[in-house]
Amino acid sequence: ALVAPAAEDNAPPEEATIVEVIATCQEFDSRIPWRKKKPQIRQGLGVIVAGNQVLTAEDIVRNGTLVEVRRAKSGAKLESKIMEADNQVGAALLTLSDQDAAAQFKRAPIADKVQRNDVVTVVKMDESGQFLKDDQGAILLPRLDSPSLRAFALDVGGRYRQARLDDNDLR
Repeated sequence: ALVAPAAEDNAPPEEATIVEVIATCQEFDSRIPWRKKKPQIRQGLGVIVAGNQVLTAEDIVRNGTLVEVRRAKSGAKLESKIMEADNQVGAALLTLSDQDAAAQFKRAPIADKVQRNDVVTVVKMDESGQFLKDDQGAILLPRLDSPSLRAFALDVGGRYRQARLDDNDLR
């Protein structure tokens, strides 16, 4: 879980920690495994965490040959290295190469653990890294439409259960 940092500039605290991740990747050719396919560019978002580290989605940087980050929608690109990437978890941890330049970013501290009754906020961003907002400028939060999902599951002969921390939803 991310804990919102205090804002130091005009950007909302959540937006100040968001960076754009740009990765040049080369997949291996499955027919000729010792050869790689043509390079391709992948883009996504990440969040600055402790020190000069960026947490992002693993599929953005998979087989990355060059990975760069910049503040969403602005700023110079900074080279980074992939520290860890786990395709089962779907997360990757990057390290910014230039620690002095990394100082321009705000950090989003990560909680040690999430416990029952803790509040975790999920937000959605558009392709440019901006939070989706309503007409009044408030950040939109996704909502689970349980009644519609339950009705759909029944229509197709399935069951709908709300996910739980214990295993009772699987019974």
